[in-house]
Amino acid sequence: MVDVISAVSGGLAIGQNVLQFLGYVRKLTGANVIAALFDPDAKLKQGDEKIQVRRHETENDERTWWYEVEDLEDYSFVRIPVVGSGIVEIVGAVQGKNPDARYWRWVSQALPGRIYGGDAPSVRVDFVVVGYRPDALVKHFSKSK
Repeated sequence: MVDVISAVSGGLAIGQNVLQFLGYVRKLTGANVIAALFDPDAKLKQGDEKIQVRRHETENDERTWWYEVEDLEDYSFVRIPVVGSGIVEIVGAVQGKNPDARYWRWVSQALPGRIYGGDAPSVRVDFVVVGYRPDALVKHFSKSK
């Protein structure tokens, strides 16, 4: 299997802090890091089949959709678009509820001087989802020295 974390860090414009964090977590005993690459339709292209992503279509608007990583016991997830420049992530909310980081989509950055109406369309981009066990991080920092 390809080392997805190293592949992503090899030439993509994504947050250095996120990559440093994932590289650190990968070395922790019990973190059990898993990763997978998805296309814009949330179809697995490569990686761990335990990670499953749902794409939620927006009613009456085929240009807007949301993603959600299906729960996997004891795992937390980080999502990384393979093209980080020119796009921003928006966190979604189920109608009538507070925003929930489980739901997200990527949109293009607003152009200066442009007036928008309604929702910005979603950006089609491949993305990587990395899962890890956060209890390994807690155990690591809770150890008596």
